[in-house]
Amino acid sequence: MKNKFSIPKHISSESRKWVKNILSKFEFEPWHFKLLVKAGEQNDLSVKAQKDLDSNGGITIKDRFGQIRAHPAVGIKRDADTLFCKLIRELGLDLERTPEDYRKRRY
Repeated sequence: MKNKFSIPKHISSESRKWVKNILSKFEFEPWHFKLLVKAGEQNDLSVKAQKDLDSNGGITIKDRFGQIRAHPAVGIKRDADTLFCKLIRELGLDLERTPEDYRKRRY
């Protein structure tokens, strides 16, 4: 069966391959595909933030008062990684869990 979804061009080649691989293994509704694309975008954002951290010498910077602060890319990477994990879980791609596990309250 031919894939009915078009992967956006702005996603990196690595994420495009990942999305194509997932699409070849599972049946998706249009709203699931959008979540999968968002996961690919978040992966790209995380990679870009990591490259920024690597090129700027680490996870801390000095502010205008000379105080050490977290580099802004740290928060970007953290948020992108968190959202990626949530999207994977929402799509049910973390295969270690059963559907019943999602119904359990975790608090």
